[in-house]
Amino acid sequence: MAVVSELRGEVNADLSDWLCEAGQRRAPLKVEVDEEPSENLLGYFEHLAGRRLRTREEIRLYFQALNAEREVTEQRQKRRRLAWESLLLLVTVAAYLQYYFWNVYIEIESLPRVVVFSAVQAPPPQPPEHLRGT
Repeated sequence: MAVVSELRGEVNADLSDWLCEAGQRRAPLKVEVDEEPSENLLGYFEHLAGRRLRTREEIRLYFQALNAEREVTEQRQKRRRLAWESLLLLVTVAAYLQYYFWNVYIEIESLPRVVVFSAVQAPPPQPPEHLRGT
């Protein structure tokens, strides 16, 4: 603090205030990463794999198999999602068409009625007098 108070007169006051505040702050907690020895890590991988992994080739093949399984799973998920979205689109289109047809039906039913009278049996038409034969 003595150094900072000596600096107040010589250097910018804002800098000295910042230094005083920074000195009173708590230091951030350090996260320590425990690095396991390679033998422990290899033993853990072998436990997860369910088999021995002693050479680089075995480890590489194991991770290739994991990647292949992941790709197959992702492809299945993509197909499933595409099928689901297609079904939702189909249901949406069907709902719209049903709404449209019901709307047209109601519009037709709301039209005013037209009543037309016609003769049930009409006499056959007679030719005009001047065209009738004598």
